[in-house]
Amino acid sequence: MTLTFLRWSPKMQQHRRILQNPFTKPKVVQYKSLQTKEAHQAVKGMMQNPLQWELELKRFAIAIVLNIGYGVRVSDTAHPYIKLADDAGYATAHSGPPASSM
Repeated sequence: MTLTFLRWSPKMQQHRRILQNPFTKPKVVQYKSLQTKEAHQAVKGMMQNPLQWELELKRFAIAIVLNIGYGVRVSDTAHPYIKLADDAGYATAHSGPPASSM
């Protein structure tokens, strides 16, 4: 069960408080240097291989999320978590609305 599928309840509010706190305005400042570093790397990658701009953009987004959430560094577009995240995104986008399919 993930937060997006929890019904409005004290349990959902508890999870939301825990997950929302690190992303309040005063706290997101700590991620600015990471985002700047990853943006520079993304632009550099796009300049080196313009035809792969979409893959570099995916790496950028995945690198930020994995670094903030789990401390995992995604240094290039060949990292296995990029393929894993892409596959998960595809499955989620093509599975239909929640509770409408198996």
